[in-house]
Amino acid sequence: MFGFSRNLTWAVTARALSGAANGNVGILRTTVAELVPEKSLQPQAFSIMPLIWQIGSIVGPILGGALASPAVKLPNIFGKIEFFKTFPYALPNLVSGVFFTIGISTGILFLRESLESRKHQKDYGRIVGSYLTQSCRCRRAPTPLEDDAEHPFKSKPKNVTSLAPPAFREVFNPQSNLSLLAYCFLALHAVAFDQLVPVFMHLPPDSHVSLPFRFASGFGLDSGRIGVLFTIYGIFSMVCQFTVFPYMTTRLGALYCMRACTLVFPIAYILTPYTVLMPTPWSRQAAILGVMLLKGIAGVFAFPCITILLTNSAKSLRLLGTLNGVATSLSAIGRAAGPFFAGQTFTWGVEAGYGVAPWFLLAGFAVLGHVNTWWLMELEGFGTTARATEAGDEHEQIGLTDFVDTSQGDRPKSEAYYPPPDSDEEDDDAKEHDTLLRTDSISRVSTGTSHLDADAAAGVGDSRVRMRSPLGFRDTKANGHAHTDGR
Repeated sequence: MFGFSRNLTWAVTARALSGAANGNVGILRTTVAELVPEKSLQPQAFSIMPLIWQIGSIVGPILGGALASPAVKLPNIFGKIEFFKTFPYALPNLVSGVFFTIGISTGILFLRESLESRKHQKDYGRIVGSYLTQSCRCRRAPTPLEDDAEHPFKSKPKNVTSLAPPAFREVFNPQSNLSLLAYCFLALHAVAFDQLVPVFMHLPPDSHVSLPFRFASGFGLDSGRIGVLFTIYGIFSMVCQFTVFPYMTTRLGALYCMRACTLVFPIAYILTPYTVLMPTPWSRQAAILGVMLLKGIAGVFAFPCITILLTNSAKSLRLLGTLNGVATSLSAIGRAAGPFFAGQTFTWGVEAGYGVAPWFLLAGFAVLGHVNTWWLMELEGFGTTARATEAGDEHEQIGLTDFVDTSQGDRPKSEAYYPPPDSDEEDDDAKEHDTLLRTDSISRVSTGTSHLDADAAAGVGDSRVRMRSPLGFRDTKANGHAHTDGR
């Protein structure tokens, strides 16, 4: 619709519908959080989405600008096609639609379901995907017509309880509310800065300067030079996202990085209007580029860190969908309100001669966002819970028979590793110890509370197993001799 719009009303309507139907950001964040519950792996996992976003932010405008008005830019190819003369912006939007189709098809055919209540159901989309990629694999994947036990997408008989929708109090606990507020402030001032800087660069220079606040001068740069500066800005952010962010966040923690980078934002905003006071054009451009890079590396850390903190603030994995949906909505409010207020303040500042006004306003919002982080806490996340759940499921499947050697009666399997002691080395105490040990082990296995530990030390010609019992530790060697210690 946007590519075929003929007036502003149609274009705005198409853009509004596109935004209303686009909930992919919240869904992707929830999927990543469910697939990677381990806290130690979250910096690497949550850095992928901003990295891909940075790549798209660089390639998208270049591709769109090159394909817009093809009848004018490429008359030898599209000059005789009346369709592209009537709709000059249809081609870049059609290409964007092709990329979107590829993305959604990849998700349907290959993305694994991460929701606990549905992850064990048969996924027909992935079945089709396995058929399509079957010829590209070194080892042929099982097909739905083969044995169900070998089929990777077979519905597994697992007891999945249907849970009620999360209550309001479950989703909006104090830490979640603080994370949502920090996310809204971050989207508000960070996006407003990116929208305002190109206008500031294009603003003509003004020689009337009265320090420290009364001046409203710009750079007077053309669109080509502005594009080069923003390309450098995007590439720098992309490299930092992939290299610096995972290492630093793993080493220092998401909360510490969040507090540090939110302190950088107001400094960068306050410095921005004063970059026009540099003496030469090259020094001015270098100064504004330095400020942009400073803000860029702060944004590289801030957005994934607040996403990690928001994810770990949820009490359960089933709350993440709702929580990320609310976060996306609040972020959209911030992204809409920030450019509006900053733009209005910029217009007033230029007319009144106070060009610092919009940047000081953004600095004020950034300070509020930084203060909010001092009430945040870095919670443990879901890694331990996920491991405990998997261990519990394995225990249920194993059962008592795996702990009891039926070939030797009711003797536990851990006891089966002990050879019978030599009769010439056995005394009354050893007999009593052996009887108590076996009785205690069988009793604990039968009640499901066995605490038997086995430590195996492998060596040439000597293998030792240690078992903890109420009487101490019993060491048994492969040569058949037994003794007790730690009585």
